Amino acid sequence: MNQPKINIIYGKFLDPVFKGWFSSQPNFKDRVIPEKDFVDKQILMYKEQWGLYGDKILKTLCEVTGLNFKRNIIDVYVVSDVYRPFSRPLVITSKYKKDSFISYLTHELIHCLFSDNELKGKGDYSHPNKEVSKHVVVHALIEYILSEVLGLPEYIQVDKDNCSKFPELGYKEAWEIVEREGYMNLIEGFKLRIK
Repeated sequence: MNQPKINIIYGKFLDPVFKGWFSSQPNFKDRVIPEKDFVDKQILMYKEQWGLYGDKILKTLCEVTGLNFKRNIIDVYVVSDVYRPFSRPLVITSKYKKDSFISYLTHELIHCLFSDNELKGKGDYSHPNKEVSKHVVVHALIEYILSEVLGLPEYIQVDKDNCSKFPELGYKEAWEIVEREGYMNLIEGFKLRIK
């Protein structure tokens, strides 16, 4: 099982791009963009949190899915602010609290794992909305890890609350499917689809 080193670093070349984007958007003109001192403190907290939970998260992702990461290092670029995190390259905001950081980084690492294994939708849940389809298994895995492996079930509600703020992304509906069908049933169905 290959567990990559997770390298949490300041995205010094990406940060000005995101800052510029926010300042050019009329709907975000009042958005408060954190200063570099805040970003640096957040990176230290992120590294501390990853040190507590990271090995368990990576090991569980590989064991429960039967997949392996192909990369030896995954850089996690932290920027002052970003509208939504993404996995290629892996970019997250500096604004997360401990609970949100763990769930969002786990979320993006699941996408990295699926990308490394070139699943290209092969394991997705059957749903007409592509975003919902690909996030059902992501949320099922997050729930399994947070509740069963890390013993942090309270983090799940934080993630659900965050996801409900952006219904257009399909995350809220994906969580509703996980609640209805059960995370273990969805994980088992995923494993059958990727065989």
